[in-house]
Amino acid sequence: MRFVSSLEPRKNQASSLIGKARRIIKNCQKEGVVELEKATCGKGLDIPLEITEKAADFLSEPVRVSLERIVRIQEKIALKQYETLRPSHLKPTAGIKITQNVKRLEKMAVSASGVWGEEIPESLASILISARIAGVPDRILLLKPDENGGISPVSLYTAGLAEATKIFRAGGNSGMVALQSGFLGKIPDKHFLVGGDRIERTVYQELCAKHQLPVLDLAILLDSKSSIEPVIEMMKAWVQDEPDSAIQLFSTSKRVINRIQNHLENYEINNEKEWWWPDFKKIPIMMLETSDDFIDVFRNCAVRYMIMLIEDSDKIYNNLTYVDHAVSGDVIPSMISKRVLSAGVINSDFSNSSQGVFAFLRTSTFEKIGTQAGNRLKNRFSILDRLDL
Repeated sequence: MRFVSSLEPRKNQASSLIGKARRIIKNCQKEGVVELEKATCGKGLDIPLEITEKAADFLSEPVRVSLERIVRIQEKIALKQYETLRPSHLKPTAGIKITQNVKRLEKMAVSASGVWGEEIPESLASILISARIAGVPDRILLLKPDENGGISPVSLYTAGLAEATKIFRAGGNSGMVALQSGFLGKIPDKHFLVGGDRIERTVYQELCAKHQLPVLDLAILLDSKSSIEPVIEMMKAWVQDEPDSAIQLFSTSKRVINRIQNHLENYEINNEKEWWWPDFKKIPIMMLETSDDFIDVFRNCAVRYMIMLIEDSDKIYNNLTYVDHAVSGDVIPSMISKRVLSAGVINSDFSNSSQGVFAFLRTSTFEKIGTQAGNRLKNRFSILDRLDL
């Protein structure tokens, strides 16, 4: 222990430790499943779920009762957390509908020790139970075997109580690399590590950082029917309000993009000396072939604020998990949405820290604004903007 006079920042991992972790990751990726199978000692990677019930025969009654009681407590806590997140609907005025949705993740995984012993893996149970209560359908468990390929009956019994849907005799560095490299199926949306030594924690952090979702502050979705001038004004206002924002346009119509580019050429004559103009000109554009491509793109990208100036906006939104706030409707209402409503905008958190049920659920807000409602709000703004104070 030591005394300090001020707060100290968290220490970063030593560069030598990070370098070692990266070499381990590279080697495990090269070896693939072969590296995993060595640790099983011929017992196989897959552990049948029915084995979790048989594990009870190797545990004393006090151990079983203790595990069951702990799991019941954790279930009650998770259920109470889940009750605080419910979908809701709001119509603040005619022509505007705001919906708060709660979306679950599709797949999670947790790595833990599976060594022989009677230690109680309460952290393992808590994570799996929270994922189950949140409704995550695929709950994967990686149990690191001992030197003989053995797995603790305590860990197996806990996996059964917490209702893991798939169990692998894998873990440690090779198991985590295999999981995050897709050797064990689809890469999970979130991955947790229970325990682990310093090098395992460093490998885990490197893997999570590598698969962290890119985040956009503003995404504007366009199709062939989208208007041009209001889109320009919308982007200009955002660049001026939040100059460090990550903004990007997505369009299924080359004609619309050409119109935007032609508009910008004329626009530049009057605005090239403005401080925001260089950033404005650098806003990237992504061309897509169909509206379904919107779904594919945003499966691997998180968005703080999305403007959907497209048909089938409901379909697109309902298939997106990592969007905090989406707005659909006429272009003009979309422009004023952030100024007047700003309902439910939540900063994205895609860390792999354990937060109970909240770690597996995403709360997002969807606004649908009609043309008449947008024009009414626009008129109100015009009156306010003319005030002479």
